[in-house]
Amino acid sequence: MLIDQDSLSDEILRFKASHGFRRAIDQLDFMAVCLVGYTEPVVKPGSNRIVYPVSIRTSRDPENATKREAGALAVHDLATLEYVWVESEAHAKRLKDALDVALLGEDASMVRLLRSWRDLQEWKTAWPILLADATQNIRSRGEKMVHFDEKGRLRRVREFMRQEVIAGRW
Repeated sequence: MLIDQDSLSDEILRFKASHGFRRAIDQLDFMAVCLVGYTEPVVKPGSNRIVYPVSIRTSRDPENATKREAGALAVHDLATLEYVWVESEAHAKRLKDALDVALLGEDASMVRLLRSWRDLQEWKTAWPILLADATQNIRSRGEKMVHFDEKGRLRRVREFMRQEVIAGRW
């Protein structure tokens, strides 16, 4: 879920606005793997059925993960519903692919048909389960997969900055 900027302490906000933080973020390759969806249920075109469309996206900024695809209708507001950080773009792609399989299955024609959108009414309940299954799937192939929340990302940035100062590179 996106961080409520009003609830952050002034110290964290100053830290995130600092030159050192921006420099560290530029050097680190963190990517967010995001569950995006509409802020309200949507009536499926051509029927009276209510659907809860969600999709998996990757982004360096979870707030920008909701950029619309070309030709998408702007009838409803998209939001980043949940997200986790991973260590690199390659990790983000592997986790996104594993989450897509968990959501859509392995049938390529079905993925094309749905354009990566899936009806998932209980996304709050499903997200941690899908994330755990996708992570386990990746690890079962012998690949490394670590994901972390916003607090974990801030800890990693702070530690990176500390190491750079100690090493005399900053």
